[in-house]
Amino acid sequence: MAVVVFLVVFSSVISAEGLTVTDQAERTVTFEQVPQRIVSLAPGNTEILYALGLDDHIVGVSTYCDYPEAALEKPKIGGFSEVSIESVIALNPEVVFATGGVQGEAVKQLTDLGVGVIVLDASSVDDVLAAIELVGSVTGQVDKARELVSQLKQRIEMIKMAVEPWVSVSRRQVFYEVWYDPPVSVGPGSFIHDLIEIAGGINLMADSDTAYPIANLENIIAADPEVIIYAHGAMSTAQVAERDGWRQMEAVRRGRIVQIEDENILVRPGPRIVEGLEALAKAIYPEAFSE
Repeated sequence: MAVVVFLVVFSSVISAEGLTVTDQAERTVTFEQVPQRIVSLAPGNTEILYALGLDDHIVGVSTYCDYPEAALEKPKIGGFSEVSIESVIALNPEVVFATGGVQGEAVKQLTDLGVGVIVLDASSVDDVLAAIELVGSVTGQVDKARELVSQLKQRIEMIKMAVEPWVSVSRRQVFYEVWYDPPVSVGPGSFIHDLIEIAGGINLMADSDTAYPIANLENIIAADPEVIIYAHGAMSTAQVAERDGWRQMEAVRRGRIVQIEDENILVRPGPRIVEGLEALAKAIYPEAFSE
């Protein structure tokens, strides 16, 4: 059988000996055949699997996997950081799609038990697209994955083209609020920072050395952002505007305080990340989408 090599952020090799892939944690995993029974430990992974039409092969998901709605009916294997190894093993999976960080110990335990584990550890839009192709490679859905990635790239380009006339004149500075007490924002290494940049905005916290920095309120006011965006739902846009000293900011004066209704489209590393990009682009440059 011919050897096929895919070079994205991962590599895969299909040969007579089976399928060997390198995941996004730089782990090399070999499968004797295309896995049929799949467990997902993270919502973003689950959304990718459904987008690739693998519904019938998913035998278990985390309790946080709630999109699409059909995922709610799948057997549960615990939470995001509290994976039940026993529940996973009981489902007899041929592949488990995990994520990095807090799931590291679960990945190690499952691997030690002989389970094929693929880690999807995206921190940018490009990483998400690579993750989709990686899942397609592992599950035998290479063509579907490539088609989906192509469609997402086209949508991204359309969004960038829509905002370009305004970006070329002046990029707007954006303050994104993850939480208000303490005021947590986003920095490099977070999806939202990447999305703000792609949408043509300038992240107020772009110089932060962490993905989710705590912002200084006085510095926010002094920086005078042109757009304020949040998704936590703890208060209305009117309540945000009434904070001490905030009415003097350009974002408040111009009515550019925007609440994103579903934060999942901004933080889950799956196909809906492009919906998140569009939501941010509309929040930063509403004129580009007024017609």
